[in-house]
Amino acid sequence: MTASRFFHLAASVAAFFFVLLCFVRPARAEGNCTIERAVGFSDSDVEAIEDVTCSELHKLTPERRDVFPTYKIRLSKLGGKIVYTLTGERNGARTERQLLLANVEEVIVAAPRLVESLCGPHSVAETQDVTNVVEGETRVAKQKPSTVHFHLGMIGVGAPGVSAQAGAHMAFEFGNETWSFLSDVRIAGRSAVVPMTIATLGIVAPDKDQELGFTSLNVGARYHLSAAEHAPFVGAGIGWDVITAKTDHEQKNSGLGGYGEIGMDFLRASRVGGALALRVDAPTFGVKGAKDVTTPAEIPGTRVTQKEGTKRYLPIIGASFSLRF
Repeated sequence: MTASRFFHLAASVAAFFFVLLCFVRPARAEGNCTIERAVGFSDSDVEAIEDVTCSELHKLTPERRDVFPTYKIRLSKLGGKIVYTLTGERNGARTERQLLLANVEEVIVAAPRLVESLCGPHSVAETQDVTNVVEGETRVAKQKPSTVHFHLGMIGVGAPGVSAQAGAHMAFEFGNETWSFLSDVRIAGRSAVVPMTIATLGIVAPDKDQELGFTSLNVGARYHLSAAEHAPFVGAGIGWDVITAKTDHEQKNSGLGGYGEIGMDFLRASRVGGALALRVDAPTFGVKGAKDVTTPAEIPGTRVTQKEGTKRYLPIIGASFSLRF
């Protein structure tokens, strides 16, 4: 063989191996890691994703990698997102792990997590740390909006042994079609004399000697029994009550109290609606006072007048009508 022919033969062999190295991809995981489906992706992206995923499988110890004889990669699009799925197959059974990615570049951080989860004891969520969060895990959950209303209305209140009195109330309410929470102020009877006089510039001057005075500042909740336009409700709450009663003498006190109510909401889907309610306020205290008690003195024909403490329990029973804005 001449030197020239030997040179050409050597050059041809070198060229063959160069082409083989450039265009033939090495087998990965003994040929058991392949793309199963990839619709809507360029060939270069598919090849890169396969390279990254199968390389992560190669990093595992043989014992962990051989949990599944075959691995399949699926890629699909959901709107502008990528659904990236890694499947392990053994004896016809399939086990999958999946992540939602913003773009193909996120495969670099997603592939190690899917491999770790599929071949290890952890779920995909448990493989997350501060360095490998993908966009599909950062979606802000949507929330249903709440409605906010203002109530203004009239009330009538009464208690055992004293006459009923009129008053007013206002409340702020927020919630949804089933639950609502409100902060409520009620004032009636003797307690309303000064506010009513000021509010009407003296045009209305309520009687200062009314038998019952009631002021309540409370918070509570209402549960509507349906989502209809007109719906019944039940409610309960707690607050601070101030109660004054005057029959033959004056009694008063203040403290914590609770209430329960039933009622009906009207025109709930309208900008302006209304509500009717029956309510019982149960204070945790009794009203106290002192009255003059006259008793016979030691000297015949004379009598002695002295103060004697009194106390009684007064639950407040009321009805209300309010406009809701």
